[in-house]
Amino acid sequence: MAIPVEKAVRKYLEAHAEPEAHAGSSVADSRASYGAVICIPAYGEGESLFDTLASIPTCSHGRVLAVVVINEPADASRQALETNRAALERLRKHTLEAIDDRCAIGPFGEHDLALIDRTASFALPPKRGVGLARKIVADFALGLQAHGGVASPVIHCTDADALLPPDYFERPREPAVAWTYDFRHEGGPAILEYEIYLRYAVLGLRAAGSRWAWHAIGSTLAIDASAYARVRGFPRREAAEDFHLLAKLSKLGRIAPLRGEPIRLDDRVSDRVPFGTGRAMKRAEERGPGGDPLRVPDPRVYAYLETWQRALDALVRGEPSSVGDAIAEAAGGRDVDATLLRAALDSLGAIEAYEKALSKQSDPTRYLEQDFDALATLRLLHALRDRVHPEVELERAIARAPFLDEEVREAWGDLEAVREALVRQEHHCLR
Repeated sequence: MAIPVEKAVRKYLEAHAEPEAHAGSSVADSRASYGAVICIPAYGEGESLFDTLASIPTCSHGRVLAVVVINEPADASRQALETNRAALERLRKHTLEAIDDRCAIGPFGEHDLALIDRTASFALPPKRGVGLARKIVADFALGLQAHGGVASPVIHCTDADALLPPDYFERPREPAVAWTYDFRHEGGPAILEYEIYLRYAVLGLRAAGSRWAWHAIGSTLAIDASAYARVRGFPRREAAEDFHLLAKLSKLGRIAPLRGEPIRLDDRVSDRVPFGTGRAMKRAEERGPGGDPLRVPDPRVYAYLETWQRALDALVRGEPSSVGDAIAEAAGGRDVDATLLRAALDSLGAIEAYEKALSKQSDPTRYLEQDFDALATLRLLHALRDRVHPEVELERAIARAPFLDEEVREAWGDLEAVREALVRQEHHCLR
């Protein structure tokens, strides 16, 4: 008997999914159902990939399928090519049954492995990178789920530098369109500083009243399969594919944090993407000991963001007579220059866009809830950085941020203590 497929999922699989989704569908038709599926892109990964696979825990709903895509761009380095070939050779030593010319599946220890080869003649097109790699494995998982091959409706996503906690598959329980796991970077001072920055930035967004206060780390995501299809999957980007996916998902529903034992992430150096953890580590390595300290957003930019959001809230309620009045009133009594805020917003066309929405007598909440989204928020923070308050050293930001607990500021000098204090504040604030 054919399993009915939700309309959004069916349309996505028919019109927007990668070819590997058909392989996932065929697996559902030919094999027993799995309890959960986890998606792992791997490019130039050595032993860390096998450490990640070994860390995959069991699932109470049934056997786990790990979907791994060994991928590379056409211009990959010789070292990455050699590492990919070695990984493929090692994985193929297991008894894998071919699904098609790119995909094979079979038992792999306590779990099953679906291996997708996107190397050599199947290499990724230019400037698609990790976004396309994530889309390939997630689309395979969606094809499998849509045809009844997985008990869980969740697409789990991680990376080949992650070690997973024992209850990994049991945590996404509360309703949400996506979930983000606790995480912990392993390594020296450079990665600790970078993680402190990530947590500082999310708490700054939270203090500003932003709806977009979540961590966008691809190795810590779990996504509702239906919501994934509704936003047309991972964007085919070289970097920030996790941020852009969450930005779209957050318009559909809640991004829920999952507390508990963290996913442990390696502090590897990488130049495979234009920015992100690997690139941050490469910059830290280039700075060297005693080099320029990490610079982060000035904490005052979050006060400017909060002022704009207060102004928008007032406009939605119909209180001020103009956008300018709303900004002036929201800035009153705060360390915010309304003229500078207007200039930053004007540089993005934000004020014009809102005034146009009002002139058309459209629902003003649409701008607040849809147009002024996570990406628009990020662009405003960048404009404030460029026009109002430049970035500052991390130590100075921590010392001056009014939205951080005193425990965080007092811990400076011990980076591990700072991180733990930030984690505690996150757990208290972000629920």
